[in-house]
Amino acid sequence: MKREILFRGKNMQNEWVYGNYIHSKRFAGCFNEHRIHNQETGLESDVDPETVEQFTGCMTKDGIKIFEGDYNNEGEVVVWCETCYSWQFGALDVPTKDICIHCHFCEGNFFFADVIEYFEPIGTIHD
Repeated sequence: MKREILFRGKNMQNEWVYGNYIHSKRFAGCFNEHRIHNQETGLESDVDPETVEQFTGCMTKDGIKIFEGDYNNEGEVVVWCETCYSWQFGALDVPTKDICIHCHFCEGNFFFADVIEYFEPIGTIHD
């Protein structure tokens, strides 16, 4: 099975754009570019690097793609865990959008794959 590599990020008009993420650096950081290239349209957009999120490869039961940074009404947020080296859920303080638990699995709670089928995102930490 081939997995889809997809990113999203907010462009300079604060709109989400989707596609391949391009990060270019030249001359020790003097030229630093963050772009998303949409393969369908061929267009590239400059994006705020703080808003770039990767597609997890999972979708909701309604077919909506789930990205890093998506959260549900229970305050569970999709994160990449550098310890588990996998997608996991963290805990989000929804009003401030601060992540207060970085990985439920590392904390001895549930594993991402066991509950992702029930996840219904209501927003992203970058909105």
